[in-house]
Amino acid sequence: MSSEKPLVAAGAALILVNCTNGQPYILMGKRRGAHGAGTWSFPGGRVEPGEPISDMVLRELYEETGLGLDLDTAGLRPYRPHPFNNVEVDAQAWVTCLLIAWIDGAKPVAEVCEPDRCECWRWAVWDNLPRPLFAPVGALLKARGQTVLPVCEVCPSVRRDKCCADVAWRLTHS
Repeated sequence: MSSEKPLVAAGAALILVNCTNGQPYILMGKRRGAHGAGTWSFPGGRVEPGEPISDMVLRELYEETGLGLDLDTAGLRPYRPHPFNNVEVDAQAWVTCLLIAWIDGAKPVAEVCEPDRCECWRWAVWDNLPRPLFAPVGALLKARGQTVLPVCEVCPSVRRDKCCADVAWRLTHS
């Protein structure tokens, strides 16, 4: 096996949504290290060869925050059916797959389990995410428009009551 970097690397991130008092909150971490230091991002990381993306984001969520996720209640789904962006970092192209999940109830406390990679975790309102944003997150907002929460294109009609913003639902489903 070659020790050279692949021309394209795959990453995945989890948009973890908690709705409190009708307001959507997204879990964001302030990155440390060489790759995106000082920027805010969703939990996630590099997809290892042969690793299912759903397993990877759950593993990363637990390794980074100490939070476990129950797939039956959170409804983990792809945010988009294909890798969504192409960001170049250190002469290597990255594509990122985004998944989204809901958690109900009070916002859980996310621990900093990898202090060399993350300074802190914060639940942020989708319309007011902390800045500066990690490049893939910035690309997502640019592609979608910052004001529309990206949950409605993946939540099935049986979870209609889980949509955080009825306005966003009408905008994306009409």
